[in-house]
Amino acid sequence: FGTNPLCFAMPTADDVLLVDMGTSAETWFGLLQAERLGESITPDLAFDSEGEPTTDPGAALRGAIRAFGGAKGSALALLIEVLTGPLVGGALYGDAVHQSGNVIIALDPNVFGFGDEFGGRTAALIDTIKKSRGAPGVEQPQIPGEGSRNRFRTTTSQDRIVLDLALVESIRMIAAEQ
Repeated sequence: FGTNPLCFAMPTADDVLLVDMGTSAETWFGLLQAERLGESITPDLAFDSEGEPTTDPGAALRGAIRAFGGAKGSALALLIEVLTGPLVGGALYGDAVHQSGNVIIALDPNVFGFGDEFGGRTAALIDTIKKSRGAPGVEQPQIPGEGSRNRFRTTTSQDRIVLDLALVESIRMIAAEQ
């Protein structure tokens, strides 16, 4: 399977619930970054080109990334692969020409009869989750996407983005070659 991005967004009473994730155990960018930094990955994330577990991100980039969550994660990855491949004519693994496949599904809460209540009920669900007892060592449960949203708010409030100096130099080198 590919890294299959999956994103969903919905209004709450006072905000937007936004989750943007991949169905793989590690992202393609995460492997590129680990390779650039000379870091190893855990052996449960990917396989080399021979199908063997690997801790080498470069070997993983030439091999395959494991889907997250075992069989259930694989099932979700398969669903996304079918929706963005066969359903809309997107490229399948091994196709000579890369053809991106994108699917957007929009649901109107009014059609289901709860449009006026939807944002408030979604906010109440999130509030219930946030008030529940965390797992051992976790003070408060987080909602998926919450960490990214908090980092985004912090970054935008500071009017700056902190980048790794080595990444900036790599970008400059690539730009100079163009």
